[in-house]
Amino acid sequence: MTINNRVATFTTQLKCSSIFSCDLHGSDIVAVGGENGFCEVYRLQSSTLQRLMTYNAQRVVNAIRFSPNGELLALGLVGGDVRVVNMKGERIAERKLHQGLKKFKVKLADQTGKKKTSSETDQKTEKELKMEEHCCDICWKDNSTIISGGTDEMIYIWKIGSNESFSKIGSECNLSVVFSLCLNPRNGLLIARCSTCLVSIDPEISQSQQQIISCFGNRVSLDDNEISKIDSKEREKMNFFVENGFQIRGALSPDGLYYLCPSSKSPWNNEGCTLLMDQSLENVLATIILPKGETSISAIFCPQIYPLTSKEMRKKSTFPYAKSMYLFAIGTQNSLLIYSSIQMVPITSAKSNSLIVEMKWGIGQDMFVMGASIDGRLIFVRVPSGPQSDIINEQSKNTSQPVSETISVKNKEKDP
Repeated sequence: MTINNRVATFTTQLKCSSIFSCDLHGSDIVAVGGENGFCEVYRLQSSTLQRLMTYNAQRVVNAIRFSPNGELLALGLVGGDVRVVNMKGERIAERKLHQGLKKFKVKLADQTGKKKTSSETDQKTEKELKMEEHCCDICWKDNSTIISGGTDEMIYIWKIGSNESFSKIGSECNLSVVFSLCLNPRNGLLIARCSTCLVSIDPEISQSQQQIISCFGNRVSLDDNEISKIDSKEREKMNFFVENGFQIRGALSPDGLYYLCPSSKSPWNNEGCTLLMDQSLENVLATIILPKGETSISAIFCPQIYPLTSKEMRKKSTFPYAKSMYLFAIGTQNSLLIYSSIQMVPITSAKSNSLIVEMKWGIGQDMFVMGASIDGRLIFVRVPSGPQSDIINEQSKNTSQPVSETISVKNKEKDP
């Protein structure tokens, strides 16, 4: 794909107003899924989008993922279904994995509009609600094996076309709601970003012997009295996972050494931040503080890394012990920000004016980041061109965040 300007914005013309997930295969095939169940696949051509396929899942699509070979699409749906379709829009397989009804109580406001305090709460001031379980995220283990996580606090491993029962992770590990999943290519461990913690699990271990390898945060939801008894340092970790209702998506570096964990709230202040963690998920190596007022929603690493050949350059790296330069992007409720590991200052950015719910990194004629905005737009931001040394040199000169405007490009959509 060629981006003539530094920032290009396409409106996908989905039949729904919101995008909840996106994926990119290669550098030119993109899939999006959204609010009313419509999934669309496009080919990126210069400044145009060519629609290749439309599929109506008839349920809200929380996650959409290409298989490694790009021949299949896995969909994580509201209601707990995981569905697989081909590039012709034909259903190949489906399993209802995340199922059941979650019960919870909400406090009712009195006639003045004020919520009752806990001491005033009784049967008349509380109402029990039931919510159907959902699939929140999906990742492919190979071209026929899918791993999914959901609101039922479970992770399932399912081999397409197999009559064998699927594997289940969760009940033995006491997980919370599973927001996002990724496999570490370095050691094969599964990393799950949950609502109250970040954990790594070995998916190859049998279900009866399943256990958490490492954990940052707290796996079990606690009430206020229980939280007050916890050590202050551990309580800081828990505060990091207090969310504002967003589905948070973390990111693993291509070599499996680093993990970016976004949060809508920092453990140390009320500003949004992203934690850089090592592969053990036990050590916080750096805190990426966002521009004031921003909330971290999603993150993505560039699939390429750039060796730092000189000791001086390695000293400048903000990633401890790093021998290479990493590029990464953070999506917020207002912006798409692109960073390098040399300085924790954005090398370029774009305003979205809406939540960037997910991002993918494209490497073609231009290196770019594609961000899916919840208001139904795809935003493409070009990474500064030239060798990695040019990026390093350019960033060394800049000490503040560049100011830029998003350039809207008319979508000349072509039907197949």
